[in-house]
Amino acid sequence: MMHQALINMGHVYSITIIWKYRKEMQMKSCIRGKKATYIKGKIHHLFPNIIQQQFEVKEANKIWCIQFYLYKIEYRKEPL
Repeated sequence: MMHQALINMGHVYSITIIWKYRKEMQMKSCIRGKKATYIKGKIHHLFPNIIQQQFEVKEANKIWCIQFYLYKIEYRKEPL
């Protein structure tokens, strides 16, 4: 990174010379952390528990299957 910065400023030195001067001046490199790839958003829609099913389990491995019903909803775009 230091080598590339010096090249951008117009100074051309070998990487070993830059390493030697850095060691002499006790300069150390800092590596930037990676940027987070996932940003948590807010919940789009929570459906109410109409039929009062128990979704929280008191003991592990007691409930293995919960039924969900999907309904197709037609979507029409309003004309401008």
